[in-house]
Amino acid sequence: MKYRILNEIDCQFIIENKTLVSYAGNRSNVTVPDCVEIIGKKAFKDNLDIRSLNLNKVVEVGEDAFSGCKNLKHVILPNSLKLIEQCAFSDISNSKLVIFDGTLEQYNKILKGEPFAKVICDDGVYSQSNIDVF
Repeated sequence: MKYRILNEIDCQFIIENKTLVSYAGNRSNVTVPDCVEIIGKKAFKDNLDIRSLNLNKVVEVGEDAFSGCKNLKHVILPNSLKLIEQCAFSDISNSKLVIFDGTLEQYNKILKGEPFAKVICDDGVYSQSNIDVF
């Protein structure tokens, strides 16, 4: 196994073959590095420091990747995203806001778990009460 470790001041990403397998940092605002395509299973699980997250060029978010990140309030999802696995964002704040660089239809196609409380897409703003998950 080859691991690549990226350090950015006070944060650390462990990356294997374009998959972010672990994050050991303590930043409140996290931007996933450009070289990452997949957020691995439980990569950020139970991290209480993260408040804002930019997934940059990520294609897939694994199971439980951000579960238990109770202070995560704001997530930016790129239009490169093709899959959000079950429980990827489970057990986090109810006041979560997602900005998705695409349409609601595209968002619904990638989502396997629960919808976010509020999603801002290219074609409008949607609250959990008016989002239908396909």
